[in-house]
This record gives sequence, structure tokens and C-alpha cells, in this order.
Amino acid sequence: MNRNWYLICTAQNKENKVASLLNKKGIESFCPVTATTVKISGSKSATEIRPLFASFVFAYITTEEIATVKKTAYVSNLAYWKSKPAVISQQEINAVKSITENYSKISLTKTAVNTSAPLNVIANNTTTISNN
Repeated sequence: MNRNWYLICTAQNKENKVASLLNKKGIESFCPVTATTVKISGSKSATEIRPLFASFVFAYITTEEIATVKKTAYVSNLAYWKSKPAVISQQEINAVKSITENYSKISLTKTAVNTSAPLNVIANNTTTISNN
């Protein structure tokens, strides 16, 4: 039985609950988090720990366990790529773990990417980069 990392789609704000439910079922899961500053009232603010990827959790499962994961409360589906559940490489999981362990305040920004353009590294990178 070959295990892979899959991206699980969850109900809004239920990422930690899904990770907990999967762990109770004996399924390894990973919900990366980041510290976010939120306004409470007026000029007061507080730091909250929130999931890095809204409505997503990673699960380390076999293809046979996909049905079990889909039956878990607050799981809507898996992310798909070319009509198959998207498999996330161990290298990518390790990169996300490294980033979240070394940095506490991370923000994600949507941007257009030209996959055929050469890659320019402006500052030291935290992962290995090759090709375009």
C-alpha cells in the first residue's frame, strides 16, 4: 500500500477540525498555520493563529483510504488534477513544513505565473529550485 499526500478540501473554517478528525481515525494530516494580526476594536489588535491555506488540509493516505477521508465530517472533496486526485510530493510538503516552522507571519498573494519563462531568484530561497 503506497501512501501519498493529497490535498483535502474542507468546509470554511473547519480545517483544524478536519485535521483532528483524521488524526482520530489514525490518518496522518497536516494543516499548516500562520500568525495573523486582526483588529479587535478601534486601534486594538490581536494575533490569531489561522490555517495558511483556507479550506485545505493535507492527508497522507493510500488510494483505499480516500473513501474514508471523503466520509469525514466537514470534508467536501479532494483537489483534482487531470481528473485524478492531486498528489502532493513529499518535497513540497517538506518545503511547506520548513517555511511554517521558520516563519510565523506568512501571507499568500495570488499572482499570474508564466510557466515557460525563466526563473529569477531575487533573494536566498528556502527550497531547491530547478528548471522553469
